[in-house]
Order: sequence, then structure tokens, then C-alpha cells
Amino acid sequence: MVQIYRFLCIRKPYLVRKCRLVFDSTPTMRTIEVDQTTVLIDSTMHITDIDQATALTHSTSTTHTADIGQATAPTFDTIMKNRVRLSEASDKILKYRQYIADADVKRINKELRNFNRDEQDFKQTLSDTVQAMQNGQASEVTLTELLEEFEESSCSSPMVDNVIESYQALSRRISFIRHCETVNIKVISSGNEISDLLSPSATGDTFILIIPKAIDYVTIEQYHDWNIFRLLREDNEGANFIVHDAAIVPIGAQSNGLTELTIIKYSGSKKSPDQDTFRASILRPSVKLSMTEPVSQVERDKLTGHTLRMPCPLSHEGGCHSGALRWVCHKCEDVLKYEYDEVVYCRCGKTSLENCTFRCDSVTHGYQYEKLHTQSIQSIREKIRPGDDEINILLLGETGVGKSTFINAFANYLRYDSLEVAERMEMITLIQSSFEIEGKKVTAGKPDQNEKLKGGQSSTQYCRSYVFPLNDDIKVRLIDTPGIGDTRGVKQDRINFEEIMDYISGFDKINGVCILLLPDTPRLTTSFRFCIDELLLHLHKSAADNILFTFTKTRSSFYGPGDTMTPLKTYMRELEKESGITIPLGSNTMYFFDNESFRLYAALKQGIIFDQNTKDAFGASWIKSVEEARRLVKRVIELTPHKTAETVTLDMARRSILLLAPAMAKINENITIEVKDIMNLRTEAQNNKISAEGLKEKLICSYMDLDPINLIHPRTVCTSASCTTIQDKIVRYNKHCHAECALPNVVINVVNHAGLRGCSAMDGETCQICGCRWEKHMHVKIDYSEVKKQKTDTAVEKQLKEKLSAVDAMQLAISEADDRIKVLESEKKVIFDSLMTFTCFLLQNSILVQNTGVIAYIDMSIENQERIAHRTKDFAILNSLIAQKNDFVAQMEIIENAIKDGKSKDIKVTPQEVINAREALCKLKVNGQALTNVLDWGKQNQAQLSKRETRITDGYVSGGWSWSGTFSRAKKSIFGKLGFQG
Repeated sequence: MVQIYRFLCIRKPYLVRKCRLVFDSTPTMRTIEVDQTTVLIDSTMHITDIDQATALTHSTSTTHTADIGQATAPTFDTIMKNRVRLSEASDKILKYRQYIADADVKRINKELRNFNRDEQDFKQTLSDTVQAMQNGQASEVTLTELLEEFEESSCSSPMVDNVIESYQALSRRISFIRHCETVNIKVISSGNEISDLLSPSATGDTFILIIPKAIDYVTIEQYHDWNIFRLLREDNEGANFIVHDAAIVPIGAQSNGLTELTIIKYSGSKKSPDQDTFRASILRPSVKLSMTEPVSQVERDKLTGHTLRMPCPLSHEGGCHSGALRWVCHKCEDVLKYEYDEVVYCRCGKTSLENCTFRCDSVTHGYQYEKLHTQSIQSIREKIRPGDDEINILLLGETGVGKSTFINAFANYLRYDSLEVAERMEMITLIQSSFEIEGKKVTAGKPDQNEKLKGGQSSTQYCRSYVFPLNDDIKVRLIDTPGIGDTRGVKQDRINFEEIMDYISGFDKINGVCILLLPDTPRLTTSFRFCIDELLLHLHKSAADNILFTFTKTRSSFYGPGDTMTPLKTYMRELEKESGITIPLGSNTMYFFDNESFRLYAALKQGIIFDQNTKDAFGASWIKSVEEARRLVKRVIELTPHKTAETVTLDMARRSILLLAPAMAKINENITIEVKDIMNLRTEAQNNKISAEGLKEKLICSYMDLDPINLIHPRTVCTSASCTTIQDKIVRYNKHCHAECALPNVVINVVNHAGLRGCSAMDGETCQICGCRWEKHMHVKIDYSEVKKQKTDTAVEKQLKEKLSAVDAMQLAISEADDRIKVLESEKKVIFDSLMTFTCFLLQNSILVQNTGVIAYIDMSIENQERIAHRTKDFAILNSLIAQKNDFVAQMEIIENAIKDGKSKDIKVTPQEVINAREALCKLKVNGQALTNVLDWGKQNQAQLSKRETRITDGYVSGGWSWSGTFSRAKKSIFGKLGFQG
């Protein structure tokens, strides 16, 4: 019993009833000596009655002493070690509690309390058990059960291991934060917000990396935006960089579903509008030039270099892909040009290729700019070639045909050969699209202000390009456009097409024009004809060879055109008969896709479960769509690109005709008025030899004007049409029903004011003076009187002051007016000739001159809206449609009249002549400025338009993928399947 008490009383004295113990939460170890035995105990443990405790060793039975000591010693060692482990682990976390969420802090403190509680419970129970065993009230079985129960407590090693393991994510966050602090990246701490780090007077750029709760820092290196963030920091000296961890500071309810890292740029204290362009600027192959020689603009114009296209210097080591890239100067952002003798140049100047360092757009490249390695210079030189191989595909289609889903699906079809492969890989989401499947809403892609997703209206608000690599040499640009057949009316469709023409004017070529159709249109309906007409109306006839009919949702029609083939054939026959232009319908112009397989893929990625039969069925559909995607790309590459300037010029001609016709009428009116005035002057000068004073009186023109008179008392007047007249745009109230009405509280200039019923001019509901109802009356306090006024011709007056005769002054005015008429007649001819130039170009180069179905389409829309308006009593949309119909009737008359004149002009007009004619109009002496304003038909700045582009660089799409794995291995995959020779 002496040994058990040495263990229980000295090593663990708190287990003895006679020992009163007080514990502190911080265990600092020390040794004490009791009864010639040295033991390790907590220094904060106070032992009272220690003598009594040791004295008990002489009077207590020694039964089972050795067994109990051996059984319990390891458990107490475990408690002590686990206390130290847990305390050290929690201290490391809580040291940075400003970067730990409140919930995590509470969890850690709770786990510490649980440990202390279970430790106390175990010790107390063990003390009671030992006492019971001494008294013969318990056996060794009870002790064994107690030790087994201990393994389920918070003090056991497995439980402590689990707790410490749960701290690993927090430890990684703290390590990440400490790294950020060392590289001067600020982290928003608990209790703060972004605004705390962005003062209202802040200047310069700030880049904020938002990290969602779901992100584990062990994988952060795999996230593309983290690498972009570090690249931005490398290339933007002086900018501020902030990390916003949603696990520390919540982002907001609107961002709870955020799963990817996101970078937001601020300019000063406000969010920058160019949220896309900074990515494009960093994710592109860039070059740093050294030892440059200045090159003037004149010298640069004389250089004949081509765009530098070469592999990254690291490609020889396998670190980056070996495809040819286009390089941009890091400083001036000019595309680098390659001249003979290995000279490269940009706006910064020119230098040798060996004086350049390169960083490609692959994330694996890293942040450093690399020089050309000596051993690889020759092999890289052999791969340098001019050119910029990009395929531009314009997507056009009716609203609701599924362009946005098609864009996402198309990129995935070109990337993954099968649904099975795609399911294991990261989904490519170029654009947000939303749909329902199995009663659940599925959304692919991040929220995009350009995608409103509002029923009936075109979900795409503006044109936007999506560029991704097809292989090492070719990139595909899909140009997304607003849909045709917008519920806001034909006027909105025309606005959308103006947007499309403005946008594509920034591209030199269009390789393919894909008209997206649905396979379930059995008849040549009004809306079908209108939409096809409207699409072809804006295309140059040279684009007819580039038109490809792309059908979506064709799984139900067995991957064919379905019922749409019949009306499409009928339409094409009519088109050929009317315009002489043939657009064949065959395997080279028709392509069939199934958006549904992509929708199922998106649903799978969102966690929706499908049975294997369903997946197999859609898997076969996926493979079919892959074949069609490759077939379409192969055909687009084979086609001669359409020169975008031709379609843009055609649209310019059409819009100019519509705008010039009213201007022409106004100029004719002005000339007629001026001629009439001169004839009057000439007749008067010939028939009257008057003195200078008499002529001066003639030159002072008299006219009647209306002067306002403020009335002392309100006047009751009638506003009905029979009692009013309009004079010089002023309403004259002819009936003064009560000249001085003293009624109080009647609001001035308000018709139908209830107080007017009390006017003495009223006899019940009718006015005694004018006979109209009282509701037509109002109070006014202003009247108008006719006043005769005069104005003087200042030019003639000046001549008269110089003692010239009145006749001479009049002749001078006549001469000046004659000159003006000659100028106007000359300008009238220029305008007419320009109008004929535009018209002839339109006739010679358009697939369709007029959309003859537009009026029928508007009539159909009016008929539908009439039913809605009578039900809702809201006639705003109906009235707008009626106004639109009137506008389009007038526009069609303008075009038809111009065509009548244009057909007699058998002249060949080039696009440059159209541009020259427009420039000539803007230079006219009298009407030039007005025509410049008229003809400035809203073309947007191309630099701004070009920013509306999502460019996916080699090696990355939506979380990280590389085309090189599919396309660059000796043409064995898609590019080889397209039928090209390597």
C-alpha cells in the first residue's frame, strides 16, 4: 500500500480524499520529494495535508497495490502528454486569433474546456473507485471498466489526435497569412471590412483576392487566380494587394455560393470598371526589352516586320508548351514585330532578339522573365514565323435558341472526347447559362452582368468574345451576340444589330457565321421569316459562303434538322429567286448539336445523380456533338475568311441612306425658301429706286410676336380645342369665361380642378360662356398680347452706314444669297451622289435589301400585345409597337425610293468609295457639321469594345486545364481528326 499511495498521494495526490487540490490551466512541470520518492507533478498543484496523506500509507491495506499502480500509471501519463499537446496546438492558433473566425475560436476554447472537464471527472471517479476497492465495495473489474471508458473521453489520445488534426486547416491558413505579411500583402482581419483598408482618398490600384470558405490552403497553389494574383503583384509596383478570406470575414449573402477564388480590382476607393482587362493584360505572353534603340514613328512605318510568333524559351525544357505565341511588350503593350537579322521592335524601340526576356501565359511558367537559352536559340529561331492564327466565328440566332449554352457546350465538346472523360475533369464554363433539369435549377458559370437571364428578352445584352486555344497554333474566337426576336420589339432588334456591327468592325475577318436554329419549326412562320430575314439583311453577300446553319437541341430529331428543314428549304428557294444568291443546304453548311448532353454534364457537376442508362444515352449524344464540333471547325478553317469591312460598310451604307433622306428633304426646303426670298428682293430692287433711308425702312422687317401679360387676378379659361388656338407654339385661350375669378385654393394651370365647379361662370356642369363642361376649364395668371416687332439685317445696315445706296446694299445681299444657293445646290448634288453611292452599294452587295417580313412581324406582336393590354390595362408596350410600325414603314419607303433611283445607276461601288462618300459629306461647308452629327450613328470606341472579351490562355480554363494534352501530340487528337496533315 505504500507504493500505491506514493503513486496516488505523491505522483497524483489529487486522487486522495484527504488531499485538496487546486489546478491551473497551464501545466508547468516540477519535481518534489515525498517519503524518499521523487515525482513529477504540476507546479500549480497545491497539496494540503500532505503529511496526513503520506501517513495513511502505514495504516492502509496493501491489497492489489501493484496491480492498480501498473494499470493507472499509463493513463495519467497520457493525460499529461495530451494536455501539453493540446495546449501547444491551440496556443499556436489563438496567437493569430484576429485571423480566425469567431466560431473557430469558440470551438477551440470549448475543446479545452471539454478536456479539463473529462480530466476532472476521470480523476474524481478513479479516486472514488480506489476508495471503494479499499473498502471492499468494488473489484478490479470496476477499475478496468473505468479505464476503458477513459478511451472515449476528450483526454484520450485518439480524441486529442482528432482535435489537433482539425486544427490543420487553421494552421495552413495562418501559414498562408504569415507568408502574405512577409511579401507586403494585407489580410483583412476579423471585425474589419474591405472599406477599412480603402480610404475615400485612396489613389492607385488595389487588387483584392477573395478566398471562399470552401478553399483549403493546402491546394491554393492549384488555383489559377492565386497565381494571377501573384503575377499582378510582380508586375504592378506601387499597387496595393489585399486578401479577403471569407472564413475570417464573411463576404455577404450574395456570395455564399462562391466556390472559386476571385480577384477584384479597385481604382482608388471605387471598384474599377475594367474587371476583365487586367486579367487579359497579365495572362498574355509578354517581353522585356533591354538595350533598345529609339525608333521614330516614321522609321517604324518603313519597317516591314511581322508579328513575332515563337515558342516560350522554357519550351525546350518541357516546362511550357512548344506552340508559337504572339508576344507583347511588357512596358508599352505593343505587339512585338520581328524584322530581318533577328531585330525586334515595338513603341519602346528596337533591339536584338537576344536582348529580350520572355514570360509566356502558362501558369506553370512562373513569374520570371527568361532569356533565350543558347542551346535552344537555333531551334526556336526555326519556329519563328509571322501571322496571327485566330478563327473568328460569329454566332447569330433567335432569342431562346440557346447560344450561351452552346458556347459552353462547344468548348467542352472540343476539349473532352466523351462524357465519361468530361465527368472526371474540370468543366469549362466560358459564359453563365441557366436551365432546369429534373425540376432543379442548374447554373453553369459565374454571374455575368452581360447575361441577364430574363425570360423573353435577349439574355445576352451586348456582344462579347470568348477566345480559347484549339491547339498550339490556332485559337477559336466565338462572338456571342444578342438574340433576334427580342420581346422589346423590332426597334430593340435593330439596336442589337447596330451593336453587332459596331463590335465586329474591330476584327479584320470573320471565318464563319453560324446561324443557330431549333429543329422543331414545321412552318415558315412570321417570326421564323423575320428572324432569318433580319440576320441576312445585315450580311454582305460575300459572307454567304461563310454561313453555316447550326442546329441546337437535335437529340430529339435524331441529330438532323427535323421539321425545320421544310421551311428552311422554302425560304432559301425564295431567297435565290429574289436575290440570285444561293446558300446551299447540305453537309458542308448544316451542323447538329445536342445541348442537352452538356446540360446533364452541368447537372452532374452540381451533384445531381442520374442512373447509368441516362448517362449512357447522353454519353452517346456527347460523342455525336464532339464529331459535329470537329466537323464544323474543319469546315470553318477551310473557308475563305469574310472581310468584316465589307459587312460593316454595307451596314454603314444602309444606315446612311435612312439618315440622309430626311437631311436631303430639309436642304431642299432651305434652298426653296432662300430662292423665294431672293426673288422678292430682286423684284423690289428693280421696281423701286428708293433712297437709302427708304431702303433702310424696307430692311427693317416687321413681325407680330406674343408678349406675356401677368394678370392681377386668376382668369377662368376654357382649354377645349374649340376654344383655343395655337400661335407660335403658344396656346391662346380665346374664351375668357370669367376674367377675374376670385375663387380661392384653385391651383393655377391645372385643368379639371374640382374648385372650378364653384366659378360663377358655371351653371351646374356647363360653362355659361363657352358651353363646354367645367372639367375643360382651368385658372391662368398669364395672358398674351400681340405686339408688332422689328428686326434689322445687320450686314445691310453696315453698308448703309458707309453711305452706300439702299439699292447697292440690296444687290450685295442678293449676291451673297446667290452664292449661298450655289453652295447649297452643290452640297445637294454631293448628298444626292452619296445617297446613290450608298444605294448602289446596298443593291450590289446585300443578300437582302429589305426585311419584307418586318411589318408582318410587328403586326403579329401588336395582335399578341392587344390581348395582353386589354387584360392588364397597360397599353405602354402596345403603343410603343404601333409607333415602331410607323417608323419602319417610313424607313422602308426611304429605302424603296432610294432603290428606284439607284437601279438606274449602273455603276460599280467599292467599300472604299462608300467610306470616301461619307467623309465627303462630313467636309461640306454648310451642312458638314450637321451631317457629321447625323452620320455619327453611335459607333462605339473600338478600344472599349475590344475589352468585352474573355480570353482563355493556353494551359487554363475554369480551374485549370491544358489544350496541349489534347491537341499538341503530333496531331493525334482533334486536329488530326479534322483531316489536316501535320
